[in-house]
Amino acid sequence: MHIIKIGILDEEQEYAKMLSAYLGRFGRGKWSVAAFTDRQVLDAYLEKGQLDIIAGTNREELKLLQNIYNHLFYLWLSDRPEPDRREMGFYETYRYQSAEVIGKMLERITSQMAGRTGMHKTMAAIYSPVGRCGKTTLALEIAGSDDYGRWLYIGMEDYRSFVREPGADENAEMENFFYFIKERQEEKLLRLIKGSEGIIDSGRSFFDTRQGDYEDLEWLMEVLQKCECSGILFDIGTGILTDLNILSLFDCILVPYLKGEISMAKRNNFEQMLALHGYEFLQEKMVFINMSNQDEVEEQKQAIFGGEKN
Repeated sequence: MHIIKIGILDEEQEYAKMLSAYLGRFGRGKWSVAAFTDRQVLDAYLEKGQLDIIAGTNREELKLLQNIYNHLFYLWLSDRPEPDRREMGFYETYRYQSAEVIGKMLERITSQMAGRTGMHKTMAAIYSPVGRCGKTTLALEIAGSDDYGRWLYIGMEDYRSFVREPGADENAEMENFFYFIKERQEEKLLRLIKGSEGIIDSGRSFFDTRQGDYEDLEWLMEVLQKCECSGILFDIGTGILTDLNILSLFDCILVPYLKGEISMAKRNNFEQMLALHGYEFLQEKMVFINMSNQDEVEEQKQAIFGGEKN
């Protein structure tokens, strides 16, 4: 996944610092944010190509920057509550409103960036605190159906999902999947994926898989943008995910569950845990799917992945 880099330019150090800190949390996994109060420092960043979007409160300053760096996107944090629709050249939003509203404006800009550059493939995770709920079956149905385009399945479960007959051929390279990630061997990783027929099974040892950290997955998603597929679906086991921040890297998080008493208790405890430890922002990306209701499962699949209903 391409991590978009945003610069906040303002003479008021406290404002720039607080806004950039909030926006960094708001868009974690999608963008990173840096605060600038000094134009020379900003220029040094821009000369190295280290920013994609500049948001600032000085309209004239933004115009000057746009004349020099016209490939970037600009957001004017203006002091007028109603933007002037005749204003051309950059986006505009009212600076004296909640940082959440400014964050949503940035989401619109990044979405349009993706549309113009074609740089982003959807990254979806399927994860559940409820065992034996049909999580992997659902993931493989999506990845294996032409109705939803060509999705690459990546297994990150505690144990493998596929039974191999004794003596059956096995792709030895598949065992190196996470090794290639750790060693940042992009060419070998892409070659492995190309020969995988759309399915990367979970590793033989979950001890290896769970070594993948936030930076590893962030790098992997950058590489996966080069794959010829509609999107990538990660099937993640509870024993593998040691850092919940990893979930922030995904565009969408599917959470299958069942309606039984124990299953519902696990779902409720999971949501309470997210709130307790400051992960409420993840819930905005989560889609809970009641696996006990097949009609709901089909509706959610169509809503998220598209395709034709059966």
